[in-house]
Amino acid sequence: MVADTSTDNIIPELNIRDRAPRVLLAYPHSANWNVSPPLNLAMIGAVLREGGCEVRVVDAAAELVKDGASRLQAALDEMDPDVVAISLIVGNSLEAYNLIEKLFSSRNIPLIAGGPHASVLPEEALDHGVHIVARGEGEITTAELVEWMKGRKDLSSIDGISYRARDGSIRHNPDRAYVDDLDTLPLPAHDLFNPDDYFSIPADRINAGKIISSRGCPNHCTFCSNPVFGRRFRYRSPESIVAEMEMLKERYGIDRFEFVDDSFTTNRRRLMELASVLRKMPDVTFSCVTRLENLDEETVPALRMAGLYRAHIGVESARPQTLKRIRKNIKLEKLEPTLQLLRKNGIDAALFFMFGFPWENAEQMRETNRFIERLRPLTKWFNEGGVVVPYPGTEIYEQYHDSVGFTEWWLTSWQPPDSEPLHPLQPYYFFQYDEDEKAAIREGLDIIFEHNRREAGFLKEIERLRQIIDDLEKQVHDRDNQLRELWNRSTEERMKKILAFVRGIFSDWKKK
Repeated sequence: MVADTSTDNIIPELNIRDRAPRVLLAYPHSANWNVSPPLNLAMIGAVLREGGCEVRVVDAAAELVKDGASRLQAALDEMDPDVVAISLIVGNSLEAYNLIEKLFSSRNIPLIAGGPHASVLPEEALDHGVHIVARGEGEITTAELVEWMKGRKDLSSIDGISYRARDGSIRHNPDRAYVDDLDTLPLPAHDLFNPDDYFSIPADRINAGKIISSRGCPNHCTFCSNPVFGRRFRYRSPESIVAEMEMLKERYGIDRFEFVDDSFTTNRRRLMELASVLRKMPDVTFSCVTRLENLDEETVPALRMAGLYRAHIGVESARPQTLKRIRKNIKLEKLEPTLQLLRKNGIDAALFFMFGFPWENAEQMRETNRFIERLRPLTKWFNEGGVVVPYPGTEIYEQYHDSVGFTEWWLTSWQPPDSEPLHPLQPYYFFQYDEDEKAAIREGLDIIFEHNRREAGFLKEIERLRQIIDDLEKQVHDRDNQLRELWNRSTEERMKKILAFVRGIFSDWKKK
């Protein structure tokens, strides 16, 4: 457990006069590597720059960065920032708190934390060295915090923050209202990130093509808390989305994008308008997350013509009783016809399932396994590592953490209850399972593992064949150039001979 530092967690004074505030944005190392720049930091970075700040980003969780803590240390020394802002998720919170204790205990720098974990547990962050927590959507809050940095605004007047006051008490200012018009926000500052931290070969540039076109999810699944964007669905205009896509395409050569919205297909009118605009970009393709009920005979062809190549669908379980209990509220009888509709339109399906719901026995778990087997011919990919994780702030965490014993599991190096890894795809787990239940979970993960490896092998073979074709085309092109060069040379020789012959005739004619 990380030591509590709340006793000396009073906000340091800022002395910024007649210059731009220097702000360092940090994303601590996480169990999962970032294969693309974190969009939340890209957005906050854009807001800070609009506010006149000097901004630098260190993503210690970037896939190709192996020395994240050292980079952060170097950035602190080189930049000497006035403020440091940290993005907190469940997976990096322990690392973040350790970094705070290691790197900032001797520095008199205000620390601001944002992100989903800080939004759910602001007091925890404040008790581990953070001075200010920006809860929920952070852009407008960040803009007002810039005014605080410049001495123009008091913290007590800024909605959406939590902080420790001078008397040592924690203050939670009122929640900030969600941004209604997302077009008023700047485009993410992708240029703050070094592409070499995320991909080493051009083919991997697809990973940088992540876009959020909407915010808010109106659904209420018990395994999801959605503390940042909330439940009210809001969306950007097609023009704003296209502007970001064109910027990414021009800067990085990206022509395949991933919409990472929580609920991309929620509003049908908006969806059809966006699809109509994206049709005008014929060289662009994209993937998205969608609810099953939003895919039908109207939306699927429209999305395909707009460039959709893969649809990610959350199914979670084959048991209607479990779906009702987690409030997933989908009709399983519509799944296979929808998968057939996607295949008919040339769109890959990627399905999400969860294993190990604590109220299911082994045989009930195997119902989902058999369902997955049945869906394999219609599915390109299944999510890997889908054992239930009780994230803080979710209903399933609140219901079980006391009785099962995983309270604040993210503050420890979590181990399974019996220290036995469950499966290579997901070794850790949180609920108690008997041996037959563990076997059922492993069987489901094995089905997914085998299916995805087979699909990956098939794709590799397709890629190998494509490479062979590319090589052959290059050889033909090179041979064409060689033949053209030979033809040109031979033609040139013939023309020289003809010209010499003509000159000879002309010379003979002049002599006569």
